[in-house]
Amino acid sequence: MRQVRQFAKGRRERPLTIGVILVLSVCTLTQCVCQSARKDEDVYKTPSAGPPPKVITAVGGDSAGNGERLPELPTTLDIADLDGDEQQVLLSVLKEHFDPCGEPISFLESLKKPETCDQATDSAKLVVNLVQKGLSKRQIVQQLLKHLARANMKVDFDFAGSPHMGDPESKHTIVEFMDFQCPYCKVVSKDLKRIAKKNGAVLYIKHLPIEHHEFARPAALASLAADRQGKFWEVYEALFEHQDTLSEEVIAEVVKKSGLDLKRYAKDVADPALAKVLKRDEAEADRFKVEGTPTFFVDGYMVELDDIEDKLSK
Repeated sequence: MRQVRQFAKGRRERPLTIGVILVLSVCTLTQCVCQSARKDEDVYKTPSAGPPPKVITAVGGDSAGNGERLPELPTTLDIADLDGDEQQVLLSVLKEHFDPCGEPISFLESLKKPETCDQATDSAKLVVNLVQKGLSKRQIVQQLLKHLARANMKVDFDFAGSPHMGDPESKHTIVEFMDFQCPYCKVVSKDLKRIAKKNGAVLYIKHLPIEHHEFARPAALASLAADRQGKFWEVYEALFEHQDTLSEEVIAEVVKKSGLDLKRYAKDVADPALAKVLKRDEAEADRFKVEGTPTFFVDGYMVELDDIEDKLSK
């Protein structure tokens, strides 16, 4: 299950909105994603009864307690929230796996270098976060390997019929898979547009209606029909504003108030071509291992929300 990474101490501050900051804070403790029904046997699913028990793994060496750091762990890692047993699990994972940067050294040795690659830094933050959540060593390794595979897989999208903001010829491309009934999508929506505009990137919207969200699919079709009249973003914002009361009647009212030509809208929303665009987005989500919403890609690579601006600056 995709996790939204925890902010690391000492990172450059970003001008995120208060709402986004609050949600990202919550995400350090829980899963901040509307989970898709797509099956992935390697994905760890948190039981509804609560988080799994923390695993204590003895790997030798000095033990840490009372907030002390194991001497072998790199000082660059933010492990303030890890107890001694969790630090031992972290140390074991870092010792036993190779450098994500591709050097013939261990992950641990890579992190101790004066400078290491972004992939090693990002992967280390992920591992720390997973340890903190109480996953077993095996589950952590599964998630790490999946993360590394995705980080090295560039994907190509079909943007025909996809709503966008910005110049398609821009240097950078942001893609978001979203769902109009996903609360996290609502929270990040305005800030994502701001980030795209600030960095001169084109933002494309892909729809991934979650199965148990009853009105996400009709809302997606309504927004695609609105896009044909150049009103996608107006309808997009209004649908999020009414997210808590979304229904067929509310969608119809949003469309009516958006200033659309209603006769043309009625024809467009029933056009099988729009349903094909939605089906294509869902097929791409399956093919590119998108497991929930919101999920982000920058220039073809899956990224976390708090890493988007770093990727756009390169």
